[in-house]
Amino acid sequence: MKRSIVKTVDAVIKQTVLPEKWIIVSDGTTDQTDEIVARYASKYHFIQLVHNTKHCKRDWGFEVKAFNIGYA
Repeated sequence: MKRSIVKTVDAVIKQTVLPEKWIIVSDGTTDQTDEIVARYASKYHFIQLVHNTKHCKRDWGFEVKAFNIGYA
């Protein structure tokens, strides 16, 4: 997963038109995703790391719950 988040963020920051805001919701993973995203967020103003403090159960609706947390 660590390589996936790096590839994803690198792909976005290399775009010609950058997003106004990009919210990445952390689910409390232990694979260094939080540290990686925080490092990028300190360099790029449009990246924001949001922590999910509710620790939603990973089920079929997990992505929707993460989206709603980011949207809020």
